[in-house]
Amino acid sequence: MTTYKGVVKTIADSNSTDHTVASGKGEGSILHVQFDSYEAATLVQGSLVEIGSKLPLGAYVYETKVAYDALGASTSFSLGDAEDDDRYITATATTSAGVTRGNTVDGFGYYIDETDASNTDRQVLLKVVDTGSMTGTLKAAIFWAK
Repeated sequence: MTTYKGVVKTIADSNSTDHTVASGKGEGSILHVQFDSYEAATLVQGSLVEIGSKLPLGAYVYETKVAYDALGASTSFSLGDAEDDDRYITATATTSAGVTRGNTVDGFGYYIDETDASNTDRQVLLKVVDTGSMTGTLKAAIFWAK
């Protein structure tokens, strides 16, 4: 069996000094959690809910989690930002209560760079995707490091 190394492990092994805290991708930094909640009242398709404060430039997003009530027939959401509306969570049905974690490869370990300030990736957005009217409680947590 062959053993392979991740990018950070490769960088750490190439450093001749102690590499218990390697640089890159937020490794060795403090993990922050940004929590927010919203009581939805008849949100319609295309509505956006801003989740928490803007993330700092240079942060890495490691996990996102959204908990929700049964929000109504034909309701769903995605979680992303103004650059990519489903960067972290793709369209998820909310006709039954549940919890959805980040489910995209590109959103896991995403680097906040704000390449387009008018469509910032710093503000996490929950978007109503389906045609139903969304009513109920939404709670979200964004786990990031810098």
